[in-house]
Amino acid sequence: MMLNFLLACLQASASAGAAVGGPQVALEYGTFLGWTNTSNGVELFLGLPYAAPPVGDKRLRHPAPVNSFQGVQDATRQKADCMQAPSALNPIPASLLEDFANISATTSSRPGVVQTANTSEGCLYVNLFRPEGTREGAKLPVLFWIYGGGGINGRISAYVLPGQNIVQTSVENGQPIIFVAVNYRMSIWGFLPGQEVIDAGVSNLGILDQRAALDWVQKYVAAFGGDPENVTVSGGSAGAICTFFQLLMYGGQNAPFKRAILKSGSLVPMAPSPAAYPQARFDKFVALVGCAEAVDKISCLRGVPNELLAESVGNTTFWWTIKDLVLYAPQVDGWTLPDTPQNLLRQGRFAKVPIIVGDVMDEGAGFEAFWCNVTDEEGFEGWMENLYVKGRLKRNSAAYPQDPAQGSPFGTGNLYQLTPQTKRMNAIFGDYLFVAARRFVLSQYTAQGLPAWSYLYGHSRTAWYGASHGSDIASLFGLLKDQVSRGMMTAYISFVTTGNPNACCSTKSA
Repeated sequence: MMLNFLLACLQASASAGAAVGGPQVALEYGTFLGWTNTSNGVELFLGLPYAAPPVGDKRLRHPAPVNSFQGVQDATRQKADCMQAPSALNPIPASLLEDFANISATTSSRPGVVQTANTSEGCLYVNLFRPEGTREGAKLPVLFWIYGGGGINGRISAYVLPGQNIVQTSVENGQPIIFVAVNYRMSIWGFLPGQEVIDAGVSNLGILDQRAALDWVQKYVAAFGGDPENVTVSGGSAGAICTFFQLLMYGGQNAPFKRAILKSGSLVPMAPSPAAYPQARFDKFVALVGCAEAVDKISCLRGVPNELLAESVGNTTFWWTIKDLVLYAPQVDGWTLPDTPQNLLRQGRFAKVPIIVGDVMDEGAGFEAFWCNVTDEEGFEGWMENLYVKGRLKRNSAAYPQDPAQGSPFGTGNLYQLTPQTKRMNAIFGDYLFVAARRFVLSQYTAQGLPAWSYLYGHSRTAWYGASHGSDIASLFGLLKDQVSRGMMTAYISFVTTGNPNACCSTKSA
């Protein structure tokens, strides 16, 4: 989440070295002009549409076939990112962010709506990066990236420089790849909860967008020099959770990819039908926009001005509870997700492909600002009730004593504790949402005899947060020029090209 700001700032430097008269690729629905960054030997195609804009009557519907275009389309500039829900950082005092996260809270003049440079409902684009000179027939492996952000924030515009970095490194390693990043609908536009949504057949639109983009890759990436039969889908945080749902969609049938990498996210335990809390959020939202009394609430929502939708989301998203952290997640609908994730895994109903599932050492660190008001045992017990069923409270609480030296960030003794409960809660949250889920997913994959790898990223650059959630993304995309970054990029690239993260490559000097 916080790293989106850093990545967006770095985007401005990505256009240096652009060449006049870039590469063109003709697809059946249009011809697209990209550009070459001569400083790193990477060709960029920005804002390639993979579906029709989901606006007007297409709002809250499945992604529709892409429109055709006349003439050469400009793919040298970033197109609109998808609508963003309120930033998780907005409710947190700016002084707290500045003191402990070393960032500043930036919000728009309208309360509750995150400030972004260019967002729109019409945002279903992919960005594609390939080595300079790549042409149709090259059959390069493809890394397909799904950004994170809690299902409410995220943008492919933040990955313009990172996408170039990983392609450049792949060439230097002698294992060239193509990198594709996808925009998808989030928050109420892509993951609106509620039984009415399921009944209307429009649940899980965000992961359906991702699947439509993966299908676009199958159909068109060969024209860019990619190999549709050698696609690895990957993502970080909520993007990793979405990657996991891509493995589960339709019970794992006909997955349009060959491998998967899940970085800091996998299984999110959920009920077989919408719980009371998401349904209450849906009810509040439709009331705020004037659709509570409509016979067909979904049709009513399609007619609400987008500005009002955005403003109303700001009044229904808080992120102060555990439940809010996974509010905008895919739902079990009997179709895209025919059962709960845990049941689908146990039943073996998932895509049988090689996977990597990795975490950082301190997954819970960095989230403490959301529960900084929990300062005593009573508050801790209330927080735990939101996390676990009551029958397990005592057992699970006892496993995490109120001892800062045993909390996260690990290995820091009694230091770096925001409140008397912070490090304890960091450890619990990291284990619950990330570590335990990773181990369960890996156990189910290995039980099927499938190739599976795991890693634990422990590179800490900030003592206060340790190796916190999201801190590894800078290493993965070459934003840190060190051996850890090089090694992580090399492992990913090797897996994408060979199916083995430990495969040798002809690495050139960095």
